[in-house]
Amino acid sequence: MELLKEPLNIKKKADSTSGDDKLIEKLALDWLNTHLAKKEIVVENLYNSLGDGLNLIYSLEACTGESVGKYNKRSMLPVHRIDNIAVALSFLQKREVATGFLTPQDVINQDRGKILTLFNYILKKYPL
Repeated sequence: MELLKEPLNIKKKADSTSGDDKLIEKLALDWLNTHLAKKEIVVENLYNSLGDGLNLIYSLEACTGESVGKYNKRSMLPVHRIDNIAVALSFLQKREVATGFLTPQDVINQDRGKILTLFNYILKKYPL
C-alpha cells in the first residue's frame, strides 16, 4: 500500500455546522429572545439580527439592568451600526467578557465562528 505524499485537504462547507455550533446558536437565540421579549422583538436568525447592534444592546441592558451607554437608536448609516456594535463590545469587555478576537465589522459581515464564540462567552457570564 502506497502512502500519500501530500496531506489530504478536507474543506468544510461554508454552511456546514457542527453539533456544538448548532447548540450554541440555539442557546444564543433563546438568550436573545428571552431578553428581547420585553421589547416584543423576536429574533429568528442570529447572524442577521446583530447587524445594527441594537438587539445585542437591548439584550445586554435587559440582562444586566445597566445602561450600555450612548448609542444610535436609529442606525441608518453604516457608521451608526459599527458604533452600536462597538458600544456593546466595549460594555462586555468592561465586564470581563472576552471580545478581543472580534471587531464590529465581523458582526456586520456575519462571521459565524466569531459570533458563536462571542455568544459562548456571553452565555458563560450571563446564563439564562
